[in-house]
Amino acid sequence: MKKMKVDSGSKIAFRTKSEVDILDDGYKWRKYGKKSVKTSPNLRNYYHCSAEGCPVKKRVERDGEDNRYVITTYDGVHNHMRPGIVYFDPINTSYRSTSFSPAIVDCSKQVNHIIN
Repeated sequence: MKKMKVDSGSKIAFRTKSEVDILDDGYKWRKYGKKSVKTSPNLRNYYHCSAEGCPVKKRVERDGEDNRYVITTYDGVHNHMRPGIVYFDPINTSYRSTSFSPAIVDCSKQVNHIIN
């Protein structure tokens, strides 16, 4: 399987006051590494999104200056919807539950269908 390159401009970080290191963001993650960081006495943990073919990575670490905070950095954009979310489908006028459906949708077909 060919790996997709992540656009370097799609990185975002959150600093959250929390007693737990891993915060639930609705996605499933697979840990692939950890390492010591010079700027912090705590380890930095690395995760990949578990969805097949999704290029997003997540980095989680405790703030080096204030241990009460967790810094979570996301790199990339998910190419699927969050698992377990129910979406309304205006074309079929029904509700459906997703499990890794593509999040990038061709809206031109939907607009043409609604107009015609």
